[in-house]
Amino acid sequence: MSRKTLALWATIMIIVFTVTIIVYPLIYNPQNIDRVLPAPGQEVPLPSGPIGPGSPPALPPAK
Repeated sequence: MSRKTLALWATIMIIVFTVTIIVYPLIYNPQNIDRVLPAPGQEVPLPSGPIGPGSPPALPPAK
């Protein structure tokens, strides 16, 4: 693969990545901008507890 082809491919991939991660969510869900690009000093809340295969199912709060 020539250098020109490699550079073109890398440029296209960077553009696709940027659009996918930043631009697309802003267009389709602008009210959740803090999840995409959190404000400086703001923490993004993460789900608590283990998540994945083998973890216990989430239980509703006790009444």
